[in-house]
Amino acid sequence: MKEEFGFTQYLLNISTNLFIKINSEGVISYSNVKADMLFGTSDLVGTNIKKLFSEKNYNLLQNKIKEVRKTQSAAHTSIEYKSRNYMVYLYPHGEELILCIDDITERVQLSNTLRRTSERLEFAEKTTKLGYWEFDLNSKYLFWSAEMYRLFGLDAQKVSHKTNIIRSHIVKEDYPLYKEKLRELVTLGLPVEGNIRIKRADGKILFCSFKAGLICDCNCNKIAGIFQDLTQLIETQFELEQAKKEAEASNKAKSYFIAQASHDLRQPMQALKIFINTLSEEHLSKNQRNIL
Repeated sequence: MKEEFGFTQYLLNISTNLFIKINSEGVISYSNVKADMLFGTSDLVGTNIKKLFSEKNYNLLQNKIKEVRKTQSAAHTSIEYKSRNYMVYLYPHGEELILCIDDITERVQLSNTLRRTSERLEFAEKTTKLGYWEFDLNSKYLFWSAEMYRLFGLDAQKVSHKTNIIRSHIVKEDYPLYKEKLRELVTLGLPVEGNIRIKRADGKILFCSFKAGLICDCNCNKIAGIFQDLTQLIETQFELEQAKKEAEASNKAKSYFIAQASHDLRQPMQALKIFINTLSEEHLSKNQRNIL
């Protein structure tokens, strides 16, 4: 029994977690080496945990301690200590409580980094109107980014079956091209791209470019691709082309008008010249010739 207890003590001391046992008054009756090191003492036994934490953290712990004592069920809460993040798990042990404190600083930092990266990607997708999707050829599961749902005008929470979403929204006349491109991708394994129209849930037609390629990762075979909304660009190009045609038509009309006006002006001028030449050959008085 003594050997078993000694082995348990050894495991607790080499653990990366901190272990503290407190009595009903909140006084520490046991602490492992890691706990002693964290709080900067050689032995925490006899210390009230209230002295170890800030008022905010102590209040959090005290609420959880009351909850565990009342329900006799485990609970947990997160705290900050010396600029690091910890998760505190509380377990009932007769009249006492055992606190297992886990340093989760790196996990919190990683989570925050991933969240910020996700926010930046979503912002980039939204700004460029570019949505990302993946289709698992084995599980038939289709993943869509938030921008894909925005492009198609769909609510992610209300879509239950994603496999045929793209197919059901591609304009009927454009689907053969999309289908042929995917077949080419799967058969040859080379990236494909093209332009198609999709019909949003609200009925609006969008002009989109798409690109797709294969992702082979061990036994996981996926098709990944993007859809980018080009509607505004195409509409702008169409407006420019219309403006160009109108300008060309205006220039043509102006040239025609100038040609006609020139012709209409040239005739009387030529006639006037003939009249003047004819008169100059007549016997005119000095006054008449001055007028001529």
